[in-house]
Amino acid sequence: MKKILVVTVSLIWAATSYGSDLGDGAAGQSSWVGKSPDYFLSMLPAPPGNGCPGKDDEIKSFTEKFLPARKELSAEIGKRQRALKKWNEQNSRKMMENAVDMPGFDGKSQAEMKKMSKAERKKMAEKMMQDKFGVSMDDLKAQKKANKEKKTMANVDFAKTMAGELQANDLMKSKGEREADKQKIADVGKLAKAQNELAPQLYRAATGKAVTKLEELDKDQFAKNMREMIYNEQDALAAMLGQPYKRPKDVDYSKIIDVLKSQGKLEIGYESVSDSTNLAEELDALPQTTPHETADKSSCQEKEDQCSRIHVAKMSYCNYMAPKLQKILTEWRSTLLTSQSRYLELDRIVSELQQAQTGIGLPDAMRGLSGLDAIQRYAAVLGSAYGYNPGEDHCKDLFCGGEQPGAGSQSN
Repeated sequence: MKKILVVTVSLIWAATSYGSDLGDGAAGQSSWVGKSPDYFLSMLPAPPGNGCPGKDDEIKSFTEKFLPARKELSAEIGKRQRALKKWNEQNSRKMMENAVDMPGFDGKSQAEMKKMSKAERKKMAEKMMQDKFGVSMDDLKAQKKANKEKKTMANVDFAKTMAGELQANDLMKSKGEREADKQKIADVGKLAKAQNELAPQLYRAATGKAVTKLEELDKDQFAKNMREMIYNEQDALAAMLGQPYKRPKDVDYSKIIDVLKSQGKLEIGYESVSDSTNLAEELDALPQTTPHETADKSSCQEKEDQCSRIHVAKMSYCNYMAPKLQKILTEWRSTLLTSQSRYLELDRIVSELQQAQTGIGLPDAMRGLSGLDAIQRYAAVLGSAYGYNPGEDHCKDLFCGGEQPGAGSQSN
């Protein structure tokens, strides 16, 4: 009997989800004119073949293509979401009426319900339960008390009352209406099952797989040893210069993953393959700065040589890590390219599910949105395609061939 009440309440609030041109009686319908997921996959630059070009100007063409495409993608998603919100506000009353089908509901829209006081909403809920199931708030309180006191027969009587009311309601319907109700329940169950199977499959195949490999990359022991060597070389240069040195926290891509998770860009209702790291705790755990309050007596050439050793070490690290990242990005992009028809299928299933529940499907603005969301998650990591590149070696200009750098310029 608890399930009956849960399903009833769930349907009330399910009707407040986004509503479709595919359904009957929807208000504010119009054909959606927007850019498709395939358009943005072609607009975004492909992962670079060489993630360690050294010279910054070689990254320019990638950046000039990536930044406008990412901005346009975000704008498209935002425009669709705003259209969905507006459409939902226009059709929420009709969806609630269709989903709830209760005499006491009186066709209140979302906006009207928000304006109602707590007492008014409570009164409306009581009338709905009374008219539909013949159960008052006193009955519910008595049943709750019986549950607490483990009075089995009282619970049985309450269940019989609820079942009797439901049966009485069914008897008032024609045979055709009862058969339609059965078919509706079957359709909803079938569509919900399809959605619950397809959505996680798509997530695991693209984003989930990429996140797993990024986290594996972060844990690569050889890479960790290379980073440790770079940190030690940087510390040695800081000692030569008499500058404080703060050893970087070894978080690498876990930091990117944390930020994406906190923004909700890596998960769409499904757990990631590993637990999220608390970024705040990671940053709090940073080691104390090594003072190096006085410089040693090393020559400018020794400082320049030490600076160059750091650059060589960083380039070696880039040559080890960047190809692995490019492979992840390339496979991710390939999966997205071949999966767009399945994302559209997911959008269709979600729309038909709402159609079966509320009589109104989702609008055209929703068609393609799940694919766009998946591309946005990919783009968030694509933007770091050159993240390992150390840039050009300016050590000669910094030391013997130029001015000695100020505090902090060699501690990165």
